[in-house]
Amino acid sequence: MMGIFDDAKNFLSGLLVRAQASHILIKGTDADSEQKIHEIQMKLLEQEFESSSSDDHDNISTNANNLATLFANAAALHSDCPSGRSRGGSLGEFGRFSMVPEFDKVVFNKDSEVGVVHGPIQTSFGYHLILIASRSDTTPTTPIDVTTTTTTPDEK
Repeated sequence: MMGIFDDAKNFLSGLLVRAQASHILIKGTDADSEQKIHEIQMKLLEQEFESSSSDDHDNISTNANNLATLFANAAALHSDCPSGRSRGGSLGEFGRFSMVPEFDKVVFNKDSEVGVVHGPIQTSFGYHLILIASRSDTTPTTPIDVTTTTTTPDEK
């Protein structure tokens, strides 16, 4: 019986995790779409390398900001998603289970590094490159009480 309560507790705790991410979407799941997303990814890697080789290597926040800017510019130029054109690919802040499962699996995976471009990821929408800007686990310090109490009409 405790397995069900543990599952419910883990599910509810998962709902409290939030993330901010940007993406570049190339619509379609055909070979041309896959080729295009790989070309964008390679161009981003080249630009990131050029940018980081000319910057101060010790300044991690500067390099992260450079990547975010490069990614936003690439999203504005290439993304087929409306957020790409208008907000540099930014999806804003969202919770687990707000996106398609393949997207969620990357963004909310604790092994997926923040500040790194992930992908390409294929979803029903097409191919994505994802830049996770932040991910925070806001699990309450007080455990969620999953015990239930019932009251009878006389106790009200």
